[in-house]
Amino acid sequence: MTFGCSFTKEVNNGETAYSSKQYSVATQLLIEEYEDARSDREKGRKAFLLGKSFFYLKKDLESVNWYERATLHNYGAEAMRDLAFGYKSLGQYEKAVNTFENLLQEVGNRPEISREISICREAIRWKNVTLEEYIVNRSYANSVQAEYAPVIYDTDYVVFTSDRGISTGDDRYNWTGNKFSDLYMMSRDGSQVQPFDMIFNTDANEGTACFSSDYNEAYFTRCFTAEQGDAYCKLMFSIREDGYWLEPQVLPFVKENMNYGQPALIENDSVLVFSSKIDNTVADYDLFYSIKGEDGNWEEPFKMPDVINTKGNEMFPTGDGDTLYFSSDYHPGLGGLDIFKTYLNEERKWTNPERLPVPINSPSDDFSYVVDYNASMGSNSLKKGFFSSSRAGIGDDDIYAFEKVRVEKPEVAEEEPVIADVPERNINYYLAGKVIEPIYEEANNPNTEIISYKPVGLAGVRILQDSTVLSNIRSDRAGFFLEEIEGDQAYTIVAGKNRYLSNSIEFNTVGIEVDSLEEVVTINVEIVLNKIYKGREIVLSDIFYDFEEAYIREDAKPPLNRLVKMLKDNPDLRIQLSSHTDCRGELDFNQDLSQRRALSAVLYLIESGIEKERLVPKGYGETLPAEECECNDCTEDEHQANRRTAFTIIN
Repeated sequence: MTFGCSFTKEVNNGETAYSSKQYSVATQLLIEEYEDARSDREKGRKAFLLGKSFFYLKKDLESVNWYERATLHNYGAEAMRDLAFGYKSLGQYEKAVNTFENLLQEVGNRPEISREISICREAIRWKNVTLEEYIVNRSYANSVQAEYAPVIYDTDYVVFTSDRGISTGDDRYNWTGNKFSDLYMMSRDGSQVQPFDMIFNTDANEGTACFSSDYNEAYFTRCFTAEQGDAYCKLMFSIREDGYWLEPQVLPFVKENMNYGQPALIENDSVLVFSSKIDNTVADYDLFYSIKGEDGNWEEPFKMPDVINTKGNEMFPTGDGDTLYFSSDYHPGLGGLDIFKTYLNEERKWTNPERLPVPINSPSDDFSYVVDYNASMGSNSLKKGFFSSSRAGIGDDDIYAFEKVRVEKPEVAEEEPVIADVPERNINYYLAGKVIEPIYEEANNPNTEIISYKPVGLAGVRILQDSTVLSNIRSDRAGFFLEEIEGDQAYTIVAGKNRYLSNSIEFNTVGIEVDSLEEVVTINVEIVLNKIYKGREIVLSDIFYDFEEAYIREDAKPPLNRLVKMLKDNPDLRIQLSSHTDCRGELDFNQDLSQRRALSAVLYLIESGIEKERLVPKGYGETLPAEECECNDCTEDEHQANRRTAFTIIN
């Protein structure tokens, strides 16, 4: 279930094995070093690294046992925190709550820890609400190694990923000590298993495939490198022609030295969703999507919205029409990765993710949920499918089959309704935010296209309610911040940092729909901070004027309104607002026209509440073209680029 593989490195101690991600080797060495350690501190360190190593190997019970030893050796808050999460992954929620509460006493008030306490208390109730209509069984295809990421193939089969002993090649994955993973194919009941098409399986790690609805396109992950060093996971695709799969190719938007994984097709195969860090500046994985263009090529990916992506990991997306299933370890759940679903509403916005019930979800990792519309259905069957889980099974991750059945409810004689007092629900609201800045196609040129975003660490964040500052906090080095807030309130968040323009957003917790079992609600937001480019002209896009006119058209107001907001968020800022024309027309006329247009824009800002002392209008006519060209030879696009309105920060 991991993304990449580390390179082989000669190790002679447990710490080196751990740092090079050779966790299987690390456990063997660290156990010996723990026994030989003399000081309490050294034993605590070895026990902690053993806990981490077993965690990465997904051996939760062993991991918790070593975290417990680390805390007994007084290793500190880090071990206590991981121990609390370990208890949570085992479903030992009472122990998790106690450990998190002890951690609070150790490190002081931390909203993220209080949030986990609330989630664990709710999980005690969630795990006891098992819906009778779900029947879950382990697949016969499971082995002592890992089997995961099932996907329907050619209507009659299921393709999955496994690192079982018959996988291609002789190399071992340093992370787990097992063979590199391959793609396999099984019958629905798991009784017949064989390697998938040989064109897909190589000596590298392959896995997590998906197929188009006609089964003639395949997308999957392959982790490899051409040189000595870490192997990165890339998204691959192959096309089937005349019954044969062609040599897989790397998708064109995939960048080097970044990990991509777990592709899924949604919306009639027109959107490809996958998990990645993209820019490798954050610690956790998010979901991204690429749209297939009219030419059949996949476009540059975009990040899924904040209602889906969180401060934690979002992974293993699967598609079902316009419904997206995915797993998260941060949205409130039972522990580890939980499966959630979201769909596009009438406004083409993704709905708040809904956690799937027990027994689909468990305290362990649960992921890769897929509906099987080709399954044979009984008279009471409503839905069938598969998912993966690390709950107690034969090996590491296992494949489970599920069936949702119709449950006949006994008829109950109708009685007069009894009106009872409904206890007030105690819902805890948390604001999980991220401060980011744009990455431009041309570095540090805000007039070029934004290609991605990266976090702004240690930014100041103020949370206000009716102009009253409720919290004054900072984002962490990954740009994240977390704060507990109240329900049924309106808020303003203001973020700022030295050498950046401050920015604000508004949101509220009024009328948020909360699941009947939910008592922890997390609201995810992103705030974009732009760097201050003092003395550099920044073009305001989409400001157009009628021919030889200077008045502000309706379609020019939105970009000017954004400028108004920027100036209000940064009250000490002074700008020059300039207007330019193309080279056509008389020089004096163009100069006068540009001055009138600049003045018209400034007057609009003044009418919107910006002090006139902060604004300087300046018309340049045709004297400073953005595109240098002979006037008669300029293209219409070059003329358009030269007819621009821009602003420059002057102090």
